[in-house]
Amino acid sequence: MTSPYRTSTSSTQWSFPPFFGAVKALVISCLAVFGLQLALAVVSPRPSPIEPGMADRFIDIFGIVPALVVHGWVWQPVTYLFLHGDVMHVLFNMLALWTFGSALESDWGSRKFLFYYFLTGVGAGLLSVAV
Repeated sequence: MTSPYRTSTSSTQWSFPPFFGAVKALVISCLAVFGLQLALAVVSPRPSPIEPGMADRFIDIFGIVPALVVHGWVWQPVTYLFLHGDVMHVLFNMLALWTFGSALESDWGSRKFLFYYFLTGVGAGLLSVAV
């Protein structure tokens, strides 16, 4: 007598999430900005603790500094989303974006996914400023 339960020869199937649309654009943008951060750090290393280098100025301008946001630097809650601290930070963030973002973009579409991405990212930045 045969078993009513069937097993296939390949019971585990691996597949990568799709890499297209908004997720692809966000990953490429983040990697490009991180490349710019690295280039600025190489071109202009920090000369002294009193005079910051170009990379530090770049982070001060585009990172999120609550005191500056309150005084009119309103772009920071958006631009900080594209900055990363080191190679591991950017790699794991992009892996998470690719893995989870692709599923959301496939279900919701690019427009709704981008709205969600920026709503949560800017919302987190504004909450950081408020706290």
